[in-house]
Amino acid sequence: MVDCVEYGIYLNYGGRFIRDPTLRTEEDVNSGDEYIDIPWLTDNEDEEWQAARTQYKDSVKFYRDDADIDRALFDPTEAFVDDGLSDSIDSNDEVSFVTTSDDSEAEEARRRRSLHKVFDDSIVNPEFEVGMIFLSRKQFKDTVLAHSIYVKRETILKKNDKKRVRAVCADKRPILGLDGAFLKGSCKGQLLSAVGRDANNQMYPIAWAIVVGESTSTWTWFLEFLNHNLKIGDGEYYTFVLDQQKNLFPKARHRRCAWHIYANFRKEHKGKALQRWFWITTKSTNEGEFKRNLEELNKSKPAAKDYVMKLDPKFWCKAFFDTYATCDVVHNNMTKAFNGFILDARHKGPLSLLEDLRRKCSRRNIEKLEFAEKKFKVDFGPKIWEKIEDHRDKMSRCHIKSQARWHYEVQEQPYSFLVNLRDQTCSCRVWQLNGIPCRHGMLVIQHRHENYEDYMHPCYRKQAYIDTYKHEIIPIDGMQLWADSGMPEVDPPIPKNTPGRPKKKRHLEEWKKN
Repeated sequence: MVDCVEYGIYLNYGGRFIRDPTLRTEEDVNSGDEYIDIPWLTDNEDEEWQAARTQYKDSVKFYRDDADIDRALFDPTEAFVDDGLSDSIDSNDEVSFVTTSDDSEAEEARRRRSLHKVFDDSIVNPEFEVGMIFLSRKQFKDTVLAHSIYVKRETILKKNDKKRVRAVCADKRPILGLDGAFLKGSCKGQLLSAVGRDANNQMYPIAWAIVVGESTSTWTWFLEFLNHNLKIGDGEYYTFVLDQQKNLFPKARHRRCAWHIYANFRKEHKGKALQRWFWITTKSTNEGEFKRNLEELNKSKPAAKDYVMKLDPKFWCKAFFDTYATCDVVHNNMTKAFNGFILDARHKGPLSLLEDLRRKCSRRNIEKLEFAEKKFKVDFGPKIWEKIEDHRDKMSRCHIKSQARWHYEVQEQPYSFLVNLRDQTCSCRVWQLNGIPCRHGMLVIQHRHENYEDYMHPCYRKQAYIDTYKHEIIPIDGMQLWADSGMPEVDPPIPKNTPGRPKKKRHLEEWKKN
C-alpha cells in the first residue's frame, strides 16, 4: 500500500492545465515529475480543506481574468478549444462522459457529465452548435475551412492566438433584388433582372433575361437558371427583396419592397403625416421602437395601422429582419437603379438590347476598379463613409452610464442601450443589421481609444470591392461573325399598341420625389 503525501486539484480552464497536485504518492515522487509545492499543508485536516478551497477559487479567478475567456464555453461567437486532452469523449449519447478507473476492483469508476457536445470529426459536412467543444485550435480551424468550402462562403479568422480563435463570414449579400421592367421599343416584352449590392452599397447586376411578360412561369424559368448558375439550392444562405412573392427557394429569407407596399397604402391613406409615420415605422430597428412608431401611426389614423398590420412585418420592417445579410434595406431600389442604368437600351430590339447590356457592364467593371483606387478612403468607399459620418454626428447625443469589461450601457435620452463590444452588437440592432457600428457602438469604441474601422464588417472593405469587379466580361466578335446554332429563330413578342406617344423618361409621382 502506498502512502498519499499530498492532495489537491487538477484543473483544466481556458485551454490550460493547472497543476495543484492530486493524490501525490511516493511512486509519483520517484517518477521525477514536477509538482507545485503546497505551502498551506498543516496537521489540521479542516484547515487544509478550507485552504484548498480558497486556493482553488483564487486559481479559477486568476486564470479566468488572465485568459480572457470567462464566457467562452457559452458564447456562440467563440469556440472553446483545448490543446490538451478533453474532459469529454464523444459517445452515441447526446452527452459525453469521462470514466476514470484503477485496476483495483475496490475503486468505483467516476463519471463527469459534459454539458456541451464534443465535435465529431468523422462528419463529412460539419455543423456547429452553441457551446460545441473542439479538442484543439487546429481541429476548429480545419472544421471552419471545411464548412466554408461546403457552403461556398469565405470566412476569416478575426482572432487567432493561443487564447481564442474566432471565425466570421467574410461576405455579406448574398442579398438579391428581383424585378421586371417593360421594354419600350417596337418589340414589347419585359426584362427580368437579379441585382445585388457591392461593397460601396451600390447596385451590382447579376443576371437578366427578356420574356414576354411577368408571370409565374416566366419567373420560375428565370429563377431556375439563376439557381443553376449560382448554386442557390434551397436558398438557405440568400435574402431576396421583391415587389411580389416569387418564391422558388423554400429556405430563403424574403423582404417585400416598402415602396411597392406604400404605393398601395396611399391609395386609401393619403397625407404627409401618414406618409411620414409609415416610413418611420418601416425603418424601426427593434421591436420597442416599432411598437412606439406603430402607435403614432394609429393615432394619426387607426385604419392605417390596421392596413399595414395585415402584412406580416417580418417582410417589410427592419425590426424583424434577421441579421444574416448584413444589409438593412427595406426597398428594391437597386433594381430600380439598374433599370435606369439601361434606360436607353430598353428602347432597342431584344438582340441589340442584350449586346448593349453586355458592353455597359463590361465598361462598368473597369470603371469601378479605377473608382476603387481613386475614391476609397482608408479602405472604405464614399457611401460607407457617409454612414460612418452620420453615426458619428449623432454620437454626441449619447452617454456611457455604466460598464463591465466588454459590456456598456449607453444612454440616448430617454432610452438606454446595451453595447457588447466583443460580440459587436447593440440592443438598438443597427450594428447587427448593417455591419457598421451604430452611434452607441462608436461612442464605446471612441471611449476605448480604438478605431471604428476595426469593427466594420469585412464585406465593406476595399478588397471586397475589388474582388467583386475584378472578373472581366470578355469581348466577343460582332454579330456578323456568329456561328449558326442550327436552332429555330426566336420570334419577337407580338407588339401591343398603347395610346399616346411612348414615354422615354419615367414619371415620378409627387410622393416619390420626397
